[in-house]
Amino acid sequence: EGQGGMAQCQLLLNTPTDLVRCGDIYSLMIEHATKVGDWKLAAQLAQQLRKAQPHDNIALYVPRDVLERLGITSQAEDDEDQGQEVEEEVVEEVVRHADFTI
Repeated sequence: EGQGGMAQCQLLLNTPTDLVRCGDIYSLMIEHATKVGDWKLAAQLAQQLRKAQPHDNIALYVPRDVLERLGITSQAEDDEDQGQEVEEEVVEEVVRHADFTI
């Protein structure tokens, strides 16, 4: 707990291993930072997590309410937004080219 725990987590991140996922380590560190009210550190750690695991959905490791407070969107939300935009474009295209005469 505390700074000792954060140091241990940092050591784990710097030691390549398959025993613990780095996302889980970052998750613990972010949780600790938010509990002590260090939201700046939490945001930095979340960005480091995204950089370390660019293909992972950050919401798998960090609760949605924390992500919202940090102003970070998860990959799933980004994908949903992108899918919604594409779906709306397709509907608009179909409507534009539809023949509405009866």
